[in-house]
Amino acid sequence: MNTWLVMTLFILIPFGHIYGNSAQLNDIKGHWAEGNLQEWLDKGIVAGYPDGTFRPDQVISRGEFVALVNRAFHYSDKGSISFKDIEPTDWVYIEVQKAIAHGYIDGFNDNTFRPNEQITRQETAVILSKILNLKDAAMETSTSFEDSNLIPSWSISAINNMANKGIMTTYPDGMFQPQRQMTRAESVATIQRTLAASKVVYEKAGVYGELTKSTLQTNVVIQSANITLQNMHILGDLILAEGIGDGDAYLDRVQVDGVTRIEGGGMNSIHIQNSQIGKLIINRQESAVRVVAEGETVIRETQVLSSAIIEESNLSGEGFVDVAVLPETDKKRDITLAGDFNKFSLNANVDELKIRSGKIKNLYIEKELKIRSIILEKNVIVQKLDLRSKTTITGEGQIQESLLSDDAKVH
Repeated sequence: MNTWLVMTLFILIPFGHIYGNSAQLNDIKGHWAEGNLQEWLDKGIVAGYPDGTFRPDQVISRGEFVALVNRAFHYSDKGSISFKDIEPTDWVYIEVQKAIAHGYIDGFNDNTFRPNEQITRQETAVILSKILNLKDAAMETSTSFEDSNLIPSWSISAINNMANKGIMTTYPDGMFQPQRQMTRAESVATIQRTLAASKVVYEKAGVYGELTKSTLQTNVVIQSANITLQNMHILGDLILAEGIGDGDAYLDRVQVDGVTRIEGGGMNSIHIQNSQIGKLIINRQESAVRVVAEGETVIRETQVLSSAIIEESNLSGEGFVDVAVLPETDKKRDITLAGDFNKFSLNANVDELKIRSGKIKNLYIEKELKIRSIILEKNVIVQKLDLRSKTTITGEGQIQESLLSDDAKVH
């Protein structure tokens, strides 16, 4: 029982400050899947063990695998199950309910699910082929494996699909090894490739979406300027890519369950109206991007990795709730704020932090930062300033309460 409790931590430990905790894992550095694992650690989809390891080469069970799939694809619907080897009190019960509801896995003929049994490569191929809604691979597109005679008829089409799409490949000896058990690292990398294959890309200017809300169970990419997404519930990630350039993009009545990443846009640029965003990451290389929350929009967490202008306009929702500037780059950065923010945390060097309007309940400045100036323009209110670095604060705004550390010095 204790062993299984520890094993489930791989899937179930929630992450808070991911970028801090993931660095503590001591057994993924130099691993072939280090990049894949680090990406999911940063997103909080997976976590390590309490002893500071990830154990990437440890095999994974059927129960753990479906939990990974559910988290990666943001599956939440639950179906009715009655497998005789799973009880409602088992941690895996809800995960299997989700897997059955979304139709990508079945039980066995004896009415068992066998959640603790290790999952094989051929079972993985069948699951992921179902998720991508791939039809039976035509014989002329089939891949030749050195061990084709060991692949049963029920999995050969799915294996060919995965091989043709580059999601699963053969080993150096040309064998697929259908009965080989999947490791944790292989599972993460394979599901990531499936996510990439399932994404929807919008490349031409226009308005996309129905008059009523539709659900997309994939990642979505906006690849060019002057694109509007409307009435969408995106279960995966949303990427506003570099292809937008300095142009505009619009989200109207869009809900994103995954991570929203802004990598393109200019000084006018990203308009989020009447939408719900859980986690927003702003990382526009080379130049600043303006992100505006309007109407009933709620953006729970915003991480800023580049220069940015963050605004609220004609807002009736909560807008940007918590905003943090993270130390992910050494490039010169300027940050501009306009609106009401619950908490703004500055954890990285910036040239200038300008607050043009609104109210900040808690303005936190981390220690040992290089900040040329902080400008509080007229009518700005900072209810509490927690300052731990030397800087110059100017302007006509108000600071109602201040907490200055020994390292702080205000001019």
